[in-house]
Amino acid sequence: MSNYLSVLKAMFKNKLRFSEGKSKRSVIGFLCLIGASYALVMAILLSVVVEFGRMFNNPQTQIEIPTMNVSFYFFILLTAAGIVLFFGIISLITTLYLSKDTDFYSVLPIKQSKVFAAKLSFVYISETVIVAAIVLPIMIAFGAVIKAWAWYYVISLLMLAIIPAMPLVLAAIVAIPVMFIASKVKHRSAVALAFYTLLFGGFFGAYLYFVFASTDSSVSPEEIEKAMSGALGIMYAFYPYTALSMSVFGVSSYGLGVGASTAVNLLIFIGSSAALLVILMLAAKFMYTQSVKANNQTNNATAKKGEFKSSSAIKALMKREYISSFRTVQVAYQCYAVMILPIIISVAFSIVFGNMIKDINSVGVGFDTRFFTMCIMCALMAMIATTGNAASTTFSREGKAISSLKILPVDIRGILKSKLLAWMAIGVPVSAIAVVIVNVMNFDLQLTLLSVFSLIPLSAVFIVFGALWDLSAPKLKWTDPSQAIKHNGHVTIGQLICIGSGMAVMTVMFILFFNDVPMNIILPVCWTLIYAILVIFGVVDILLYRRVDEYYKRIEI
Repeated sequence: MSNYLSVLKAMFKNKLRFSEGKSKRSVIGFLCLIGASYALVMAILLSVVVEFGRMFNNPQTQIEIPTMNVSFYFFILLTAAGIVLFFGIISLITTLYLSKDTDFYSVLPIKQSKVFAAKLSFVYISETVIVAAIVLPIMIAFGAVIKAWAWYYVISLLMLAIIPAMPLVLAAIVAIPVMFIASKVKHRSAVALAFYTLLFGGFFGAYLYFVFASTDSSVSPEEIEKAMSGALGIMYAFYPYTALSMSVFGVSSYGLGVGASTAVNLLIFIGSSAALLVILMLAAKFMYTQSVKANNQTNNATAKKGEFKSSSAIKALMKREYISSFRTVQVAYQCYAVMILPIIISVAFSIVFGNMIKDINSVGVGFDTRFFTMCIMCALMAMIATTGNAASTTFSREGKAISSLKILPVDIRGILKSKLLAWMAIGVPVSAIAVVIVNVMNFDLQLTLLSVFSLIPLSAVFIVFGALWDLSAPKLKWTDPSQAIKHNGHVTIGQLICIGSGMAVMTVMFILFFNDVPMNIILPVCWTLIYAILVIFGVVDILLYRRVDEYYKRIEI
């Protein structure tokens, strides 16, 4: 038991520790930022929950309160399951299969069963904490608004630790095929990256759809009730959550009284969760065993004779840049996954605003729909900055390895050129695809020409700005390469500058629009600002480029 606790404690310490170079002030500031962000998100969620609760308790809505309360509580649990499913797949793969500490733990005088139990417990506890942080305040607020009975709070609190069982089992089932595919290819992390990117894109796209759908003010309570009734199929598919939802409200079922129904539903939920936990343990153990085997095969493998192939310095450095970005799955995810955001935004916003334009045109309201098209352009401009995410940490991710660059017979301008070409080869085409999607779905010749000759070049200048900004003050002292991305305040400031430029244009547009300024004036003003920002970033890039030798010389390890 002591070995199990020691491994579990070590994993949490490694997860929660800050880098050695962090001062106490910076740690406190970071925690305050996280706390403020959490408070803001929870405030928004709680306000929505309170409004739903009030609507359910309003006699004028003519909603069957017990049914609606059970359904809403069920969808709270389902939302929590979705969060656990999204993060649980990543956590299971990185902790049990693609973990970098497998070799370390395999040589320790600890049974592998204890190591496996600690790793699985680490994943489960982590997901439970996430669920508690998000769901528990929502459950309490909802119960207070609808004036739930005392057992609502007792059951919700006691059952909170069992809620992640079902989504983690689903996560393990999804992760096993990914693991098998990864075991058949040379670069396992590339498969995981592709899967994470698809998962991230699907999750973010679904989130956008839900946000826009939930803001439709024309939806009546009767339509909400009808939608809830149509969701019975989902409730039967996840019946353990349905049983828990009925138990917390004391809904009579199976022809039994309130007390007996509550007890039976709780037994169904606890029994189903226990069975699912057994399945989770078996699936997770299989994943961990395969991970140990894969590491042993890698360690026992013999090097193959290679053939030397010459290439130009720029091409060789570009290849090195791509290889280093796959150093770990986390680094690769941070570099590549966010690059698809412009495409997701362009598709989602074009569909949503396109439907709005159709509805307005069908009604015949005198509204200039170019406002919606301009909203898409401004949002796309802000998201195009994410195509420079990898370039903005290109020197920080070098770490101590930057000393190897300094001894190469290539000057900093050649190194910089290779890094910029490597990321422009991906970022600029992504931006071009996003711009094309927007203009195809909302075609206007004038806007097409203006956007093509502004937004696509903006992607290039953002990438250049990110790399030069990072070179001016790279974070080279880290123990984990992901720290060069996640805990790099200098890089974060540079990214906010780029994203903020698009948000600034959108803000100006909204201010003018809500002050009844005609679109014939708003459009020229907004496009003038966009082209002015393009020119400003171009000038800043030139000024920073002139100082690259100075930045490079002062880098010391």
